[in-house]
Amino acid sequence: MAMHPSVSTDGSDDDVEIVRLVRDRQGLGLRMLLERYGSITQRAVKKALGNTLDDAELDEAMSTASYNAWRAIDTYDLSKGTLRAWFFAIARNAGRTILRDRQQRQWEPRGDAMALLPAAPIEIDPEATDAGAATQAGEQSPFLAALRSCIERLPSLQRSIIEADLRTGDVADAAELASELYTSKNSIYVSRNTARKTLRRTLSEMGCHLGKRDQAWT
Repeated sequence: MAMHPSVSTDGSDDDVEIVRLVRDRQGLGLRMLLERYGSITQRAVKKALGNTLDDAELDEAMSTASYNAWRAIDTYDLSKGTLRAWFFAIARNAGRTILRDRQQRQWEPRGDAMALLPAAPIEIDPEATDAGAATQAGEQSPFLAALRSCIERLPSLQRSIIEADLRTGDVADAAELASELYTSKNSIYVSRNTARKTLRRTLSEMGCHLGKRDQAWT
């Protein structure tokens, strides 16, 4: 794995313990990883990407990196580089993904995000029907089909938050989500806000302008 020159390759016995804890799926291991390498990795990512990420995007990149590191810990090999270098590479890739998404969508935030939450739980199912919009059994309404497509294109953290909101039919508890997704409450708030803005914009671009039948989403 390629390493950024600003990342130290010095090993540490603490890294071994962190890896062991994370592989045992103990939250303490992830907290230790972030306490030890979180701040320095965030600064390194910001520098590596030419200061192109704003604070919210950096926060999202680090949250995504934490989640990805938790999932991919079994792929880490101490003999091929330090934990710090490995985590940096994951965080840098997360930052690059955010930049690619920004460039592809040519998105610029405009004003406050409008709510996108249903008044009651909605099952986003490929075979879901909507009597008010479907023309035959088994056909999904255009709005739900477009919504599903947009949600699937969100970054993993944002997608998980929006799907949790949909399952509850309200704003899912930030503290519970933060614990489940191994991130902070602030990151949940930022990522939800970013996801909603993106969904509103992409739905509009797909011709899904919300009318009376979808007022629960405004």
